[in-house]
Amino acid sequence: MIRFLDTELQELKDCLLEMGGTVEKAMEEACEAALKRKPGMVDQVLALEARINELHLRVDQNCLELLAKQAPVARDLRLVLAIIKMNTDLERMGDQASNIAYTAKDYLEFESLPEFTKDFTAMVEEVRSMVKDCLDAFVRRDVDLCRNVLSRDDIVDQY
Repeated sequence: MIRFLDTELQELKDCLLEMGGTVEKAMEEACEAALKRKPGMVDQVLALEARINELHLRVDQNCLELLAKQAPVARDLRLVLAIIKMNTDLERMGDQASNIAYTAKDYLEFESLPEFTKDFTAMVEEVRSMVKDCLDAFVRRDVDLCRNVLSRDDIVDQY
């Protein structure tokens, strides 16, 4: 027999993973707008950001309801708390994607700098890989992959 709590936890995970995929797409499109100088992509990024915000509110509300109504303990409680933390971080990443898109639009009149493009491209690839690995680690409950992602944060900070 499947516990009601298990069903709710799975729905939370599914929603969070949808949010993660939407964040990945928003980041990709924002960076493409910056690197390929495509101002029209800003609206696409903003639409994705709106979806990210909707998902953020849904996950947040569902977590609070689950905590209040189901009172999860031990492993289930840790999972809900991890989802709350990831939810907040993914929402902030969506905000950053829209900031990148806006900034790209503002700087269209300026000439592109090759050294910026090279560093920005490398940083974007590292961040994209980290987001993917973070979501994979969450799904597989892979602590080693989590630690690997954390160690790579310093690499991104150097850009």
